[in-house]
Amino acid sequence: MLPVTTSIPAEQESGSPYVKNAWHGSPARYQARLETVSPTAREWNTTEHNTVVDKWGHMICQTTWREATVITRYHLTLPPPCPGRLRSRFRKWTTAYFTSTITLWDNAYLYLSGASQCTFLCMELHLDTMQFVSRLSLYGHPPHVLTRFIKAAITNGTENHHNLVFDVLLRRRCVIYNDMNGIDGSYSSIKMVYELRRQPFRGIYITIQLLQTYLIRMPIWALLSLPKFLRPRPSWSVFKTFITNYARVWSDIGPIAARVGPSEKWPDYRAIPDTPGIKSIWLEPTPQLLIGDVARWAEEADVRPTRIPGYWYDKEGTDTPVGAPPEAGEKVILYLHGGCFIAQSAHPDNMMGHCLREVLRHSPAKRGFAVEHRLVGLAPYTNPFPAALLDNLAGYHYLVDIVGYAPDNIIFLGDSAGGAHVLALARYIVDNITELSTLMRLPQTPPSNSMILLSPWCDLGTSHETPGSSALTFTFDFLPDLRSGLMRAARLGYAHAFPPGAAETNPYISPASRHPDCHASFKGFPRTFIDVGGAERFRDMGYTLADKMRKDLGAENVVFREGTDAVHCYIHSPLETEEAAKMLKAVEAFLE
Repeated sequence: MLPVTTSIPAEQESGSPYVKNAWHGSPARYQARLETVSPTAREWNTTEHNTVVDKWGHMICQTTWREATVITRYHLTLPPPCPGRLRSRFRKWTTAYFTSTITLWDNAYLYLSGASQCTFLCMELHLDTMQFVSRLSLYGHPPHVLTRFIKAAITNGTENHHNLVFDVLLRRRCVIYNDMNGIDGSYSSIKMVYELRRQPFRGIYITIQLLQTYLIRMPIWALLSLPKFLRPRPSWSVFKTFITNYARVWSDIGPIAARVGPSEKWPDYRAIPDTPGIKSIWLEPTPQLLIGDVARWAEEADVRPTRIPGYWYDKEGTDTPVGAPPEAGEKVILYLHGGCFIAQSAHPDNMMGHCLREVLRHSPAKRGFAVEHRLVGLAPYTNPFPAALLDNLAGYHYLVDIVGYAPDNIIFLGDSAGGAHVLALARYIVDNITELSTLMRLPQTPPSNSMILLSPWCDLGTSHETPGSSALTFTFDFLPDLRSGLMRAARLGYAHAFPPGAAETNPYISPASRHPDCHASFKGFPRTFIDVGGAERFRDMGYTLADKMRKDLGAENVVFREGTDAVHCYIHSPLETEEAAKMLKAVEAFLE
């Protein structure tokens, strides 16, 4: 249990309370202002140390207030009309701290016992204006319901505040303060995902969507695909336009999957399927390699190294035994698969294996190795960052220390979210190379290997969601809106163990962020090949990543390519074979 200590710096003793997240180390970004304090509120001021505990009796944090109000603890529950099942489900996830006067405070970032009961709330509620109510979309109840509850509390007076029950459905991370008595930043996924995954609701919903698709959507898509001037890009065929529309709705990260869950089950880190002809191995956890910030983040997120599978891929026409030592100068591809952090598998029978097989055909490597890293769970959130990084580090350790590959001969490959995993692994190696060189068979300087990033998701924040950006305007890509559904839930889930704002500024999570507080250096990184689709939502962040890397690595060590009018991760698309062939030739030239 990590206590969070909040205090007021000496220079602000006579001003507003200053809220610091002690375990993130960036106090300047997390501060709150209480511009005016009423006489009634001042009567409640205290300078005592308050030990705050959760409903299980575990200490959450200790506070020291000089210009603040008394903190009173409440549990948030769901009043009718929500069903009793939902009430019991969310009661164990939600705890908040209310004052009896002007403001609703949570004291910095609360760390409750256990990952499934971890809630991060950091908000200021001004009872006079109800500003935050108008900015939140409450699940099951409109904002005016909460407004009515709070106004009733004010009317009843402070003596009755101990009996208040507020209708708030806030899970995990919520919001951060700004300087204008409102709320800024991203907040938790208030509306659930996968809420219709159980039968009979799942079957009913899918049936309705199938009828809508075949009777309404498909005729409209067909009509809009026929005239060339109505297609998203003039180069797109009728069939490509139609199939892209279909994939946007029915993919495993689309709006239907967000309600009922994925349409298929894929292998995960817990077991190796008994499939003939598959070359697999168990990777043992490597806790000895956890150092620096990542070790601290893993402890705070309650993430531990675990045993995971890894899969070997052979180049066409070769058959190398599992784990065979490499020949002199032999190269290998370490593949970290994509899937929006929440989907797909490294298993060779999974669709993601196509990427590794194609790159193998156009590379000097004889073998590829894919890590079955942990996926982020969404209901509830599990396996946040750095869980996948710990798994990928185990795969890297296996290739270097057990199989015996030279670090310079390991080619990193990642597509989409896998690109984010590759960047995080490369950053971890570069940041900790001195310590890792004493724990692994690594040099004391970063290895001079190569890195291939295909449509990398390298900004999980909002810095690329600006008017006219590809993230907002390229709605014809099969990727759904990044601000809703599973895309939004995946972003929140991947970074949910961090305080609000980490997705904007943490270089391990968003190395391509344009946020002024994101200082992502790429010095020491491998030479890099970046490819994005010209019609995909991640195009702009790919450009930003390439520009940042060129500044630190030099233009000669960064190759950037844009697939003409191509969608996201088009190497997997059977409709993009011509553009994919051009990209693979560029990869081949890059690796020569």
